Amino acid sequence: MTTVLDLLTEPISTTAAYLDLREKIRKELPDVVAAHREEMVIERKLPTAVVHKLRALQVFSIAKPTDMGGLGLSSPEQNDIVESISRIDASVGWCVMIGIDSGIYSGYLDDPHHDYFDQPNLISAGWIHPQGSAIQHGDRIEFSGNWQFGSGIDHADRVMAGVKLYDSREDLDYKTERWQWRILAAHPHDFRVLDTWYTTGLEGSGSRHYTTRAETASVPISRSMSFDMPLRQGPLYTGRDAILRKMPGVPLGIAISAFELALEKAQPKYAEQNEDRALLEQRIGDLYSRLYTARAAVHSSLEHQWAAANDPAKRDALHTAVVGAAIARQNAFRVARDIVRESYDITGGRAIYKDHSRYSIDQMLRDIETVNQHAVAQDAIVRSTGQLALSGATTNPFLSRDETQK
Repeated sequence: MTTVLDLLTEPISTTAAYLDLREKIRKELPDVVAAHREEMVIERKLPTAVVHKLRALQVFSIAKPTDMGGLGLSSPEQNDIVESISRIDASVGWCVMIGIDSGIYSGYLDDPHHDYFDQPNLISAGWIHPQGSAIQHGDRIEFSGNWQFGSGIDHADRVMAGVKLYDSREDLDYKTERWQWRILAAHPHDFRVLDTWYTTGLEGSGSRHYTTRAETASVPISRSMSFDMPLRQGPLYTGRDAILRKMPGVPLGIAISAFELALEKAQPKYAEQNEDRALLEQRIGDLYSRLYTARAAVHSSLEHQWAAANDPAKRDALHTAVVGAAIARQNAFRVARDIVRESYDITGGRAIYKDHSRYSIDQMLRDIETVNQHAVAQDAIVRSTGQLALSGATTNPFLSRDETQK
């Protein structure tokens, strides 16, 4: 028998590959994560056994097109898979959310023989913000720099690095404004990983800083990419935001688990209460309502964007769809944080104890506070929407109208 709680976890698609993977995750992943949760906290990265299970499930192939050997899931389906894993543990969900970008990057890289992304289940890591400096030298690009937030870098097969590609050696030396934002596709051996990940939450994500191992590193020109120049066609390559679309799966997954735990703790109280029952009913109902509507907004906005990107006749509507997805994404992060905080309060004094035998409300609170520091959760997204409403333009590179008309 189904209940209203099923509305928070029901599948969002009937695609066979998506449903099959979702069921395998439900059956096979929780026990592996639970057995290694304490190791994950101590080592501050995903344990090898967890990574092996994720690889065995083919999780990292979900964004890779089917003609390249991947599962080829849509953006809404990718987000739901990330949500399903984040309900088990947000650090695992976060690393999956980052790691599947290998399938997205493959559509922007000039790699006709699949020499770089040579397998469909590869794990990517790296910060694409242009923190490094680069210059073209012959048929290669030389680069150096320091990057933050290399989530999952300890088990990554490929590492990306955002750079300022300067027009000339003189521009590089004097750090002029004559540069282009490029993302370089490199290998783990090009970098040295720094032990910097001592954080409030997402402890197991291993989001360490990294730097070029030598004074400079180099990659072939063909391994330099830009989100402005996709080399494949399709809805996954119609804008810079493809790597952002599945991000709300993480906070929503945390919030669903927190709500379920709060409900578990509230039910004995509910059975014992008389006069205060209405108050508890109101609190639980309010949390459910906000979580359901936030999740529904994310999924409906992603479906709308995917449909607009997939149909040339709807391309005029793509910009508004991109903006709608960004607003729903930012709202999901904020609403999820409120839900976790209130679930923590409902849990009461027991919430303060750490418990590595399960995904505890203590860990959920620290995880949700950490993920809410990401740029996609900030009020700047709301301001960009205000700019669009008032002037028809925005300086946000992910939300500008020009971005969807390339």
